[in-house]
Amino acid sequence: MSGPRIASVFLWRKGFSYADRQLFPLVYLFVSPVPTYIVQAMARTLTILFRRDPARDRLDDEIRFEGYSLFWPDGRSVAVGLDSFCRHGIRLLGLGKHLAGRCERLIKLVCLPLADPEDNLHRIPGYRVRRFFIERRGRTGRLHFLDATPTAVQFELGRDEPRVLRWIGLSDLNDGTRMWFDLAATAVDGPQSGEHEGIPIL
Repeated sequence: MSGPRIASVFLWRKGFSYADRQLFPLVYLFVSPVPTYIVQAMARTLTILFRRDPARDRLDDEIRFEGYSLFWPDGRSVAVGLDSFCRHGIRLLGLGKHLAGRCERLIKLVCLPLADPEDNLHRIPGYRVRRFFIERRGRTGRLHFLDATPTAVQFELGRDEPRVLRWIGLSDLNDGTRMWFDLAATAVDGPQSGEHEGIPIL
């Protein structure tokens, strides 16, 4: 063996309701015949129903945004200032044409905080993954693409649900700071929705 081999896996945390399950990343360090398990920072998950809402469609600086209403799995509205998504968000979430005639889709979202923005992109079978950072300015946090281009997605302390703010990490950021993360998404009703005991991170 030329050196330590590192791989990551996610294990379901037992005893939680479906929407509240948490994922624990574990790093396997193959430095001896017996693997050593080191618990990293916890990945954060949300499961949200995205329902198509054409009344929320808009055009902003010639960029088309497709409107959606957001609901928790129990039917309650999600208190968050998000109601439309550009083509990049639509593709990541598997909405738009991927709805294939349906008007709604239940999506599992996993936020994977990063210690270093140069880390390899997480690759999870059945999930679409993109890298972003969130930067806090005052009470708001805006998502940015990898090249630092700002997106239209903003979260706000005092407006959005605390559960959502904890998921995206805004609650833990000081003013003027940023956090890099990988955002993974999959359809819960899809053939590879992650409904098994382990999800390998490649």
